[in-house]
Amino acid sequence: MKDSWIHRVNSGFGCAVLLALLLAALCMPARALSADELRSVQQKLIEGGFLEGAADGIDGPKTRKAMERLAAYAAQAGSAREGDELARALVAGEVPLVGAPVGPGDNGEMVERVQRRLRALSFSADQADGQYGAGTARAVMLFQRATGLSLSGVADADTQRRLFAPEAPAAAWPALIKGMKGERVLALQQRLAQLGFTIALPDGQYGAGTVLGVKAFQTYVQTAGRHQSLERALREGELNGMADPLVQELLFADGFELAPVAFKQGDGGQQVYRLQRRLIALCYLTGRPDGGYGAGTAKAVAAFQKRNGLKATGEADLETLEALYGADALEPVKPYKLVIDLGERTLKVYALGKKGRYGVLKRTMRCAIGPLAAAGEYAALTGPADEPRMKLGEGRWVRYPFVLDGALMIHSIPYDAENGAPSAGYEGTADGTADWGGILLSEEDARLIYETCPRRTPVEVIG
Repeated sequence: MKDSWIHRVNSGFGCAVLLALLLAALCMPARALSADELRSVQQKLIEGGFLEGAADGIDGPKTRKAMERLAAYAAQAGSAREGDELARALVAGEVPLVGAPVGPGDNGEMVERVQRRLRALSFSADQADGQYGAGTARAVMLFQRATGLSLSGVADADTQRRLFAPEAPAAAWPALIKGMKGERVLALQQRLAQLGFTIALPDGQYGAGTVLGVKAFQTYVQTAGRHQSLERALREGELNGMADPLVQELLFADGFELAPVAFKQGDGGQQVYRLQRRLIALCYLTGRPDGGYGAGTAKAVAAFQKRNGLKATGEADLETLEALYGADALEPVKPYKLVIDLGERTLKVYALGKKGRYGVLKRTMRCAIGPLAAAGEYAALTGPADEPRMKLGEGRWVRYPFVLDGALMIHSIPYDAENGAPSAGYEGTADGTADWGGILLSEEDARLIYETCPRRTPVEVIG
């Protein structure tokens, strides 16, 4: 039977509607990624070395930049996908992440990807700069060591396959570098001090003193003959002062060997440097380590032995070394306590009495109080600064600075140059309220504190 006119019209209308719907569907933009989908994409971008940071589900500038890197990489590999389609393909595992091998001397985006991934896994703390230098090669070797690969230092296909995998292991000891701060840095500093590799006071700030301490430990690893089982490429790495995972693994090892043999006056070398640094850190020795076991070192060893219940021979026998590098090593009793009264503008020096209390008033000094002065109890970081003269800004120098905590110090009145005259307004006085500095003393009084109060002298600021 022939179709009726109405039927033909309806059929034509239906086809037109379907055609319109199809055209609309083709023109409609793809569904945007949800927050959960975006987090999955970000995680894959992190694993592939395209993105640094956390998978937070926020479509910010870093994520968009990472997607640009991914798109450029995919285009080079011959893929026409882009945008959300490429993102979903990445999550589905349809974008191969292993690229061309890179190694020392190479540069470019592939190197940056390797560096970002090593940073994300804490094998490195260096910035991803696209330059494959000695630091990147060492971080790659540390990753290869952690995953059972041969230590080539080259990010070849096998290394990349494991590096860019979801199950890639993170470093057991996350890399630490200059400029970092926090509890892990503090623990590193305390361990370096305990084992005789630094004389810097632990403050949780990875500064120049910590760099020197790590370099001292790296030198020890290379020269002391105690780590011959290490692969040569790792043992003889650059002395860069960075506490990478291997440095920390060796430093915190339970079986760290304190010293191969006993030694005594007249000896020298790396072990004596360590001994002297530890004695300085514990306040038995002053000055700088020189690596020579002289009369001053022997006297300090004897003082340590006496304080810690050992026979005071002045020789570093194995029993003494075990006690010296132990966590329970006792410091000498501090002879003085300083009490600073901000209201009275006085600094009083109390000596230790027979009953073990600081009750004997030895001296009262007048002082000026600057804006940095703050009430509190100080002991952990107190002590003479490294140099008796220090430039503190605004073209002013001070003499005999004694550190309390960070920028807060006891020091002389300011001078207009290292060897100049007292700054205007401070001539002949260290009394009253100062517009600058911490606790200001006369040069004579500042020198007395600097020369007679050892590190970790207790200081109380009241008022």
